[in-house]
Amino acid sequence: MPRQRLPGYEFHVWYALLAPGATPGAIIRKINETFNHVLTAQDVQERLAGAGLEPLGGTQAKFAAYLKAEIKKWTAVVRAANIRVD
Repeated sequence: MPRQRLPGYEFHVWYALLAPGATPGAIIRKINETFNHVLTAQDVQERLAGAGLEPLGGTQAKFAAYLKAEIKKWTAVVRAANIRVD
């Protein structure tokens, strides 16, 4: 099947660590801090790179903004293409 291009759009696969909305902020901060620290470990970076992954890490706020933008972007694509769930 030929590749189709959608001008102005890029598709990236991403993975994230998520927690229930009612999780206390202190716990979220601790998990985020620990996870970001683990991502700096040489062996973790090597294993992720070996799988073709680029660890980014970051803050809860930065990811929330990214996720919000992704939802907005792909909602527009779904609506424009009239994609429906059967």
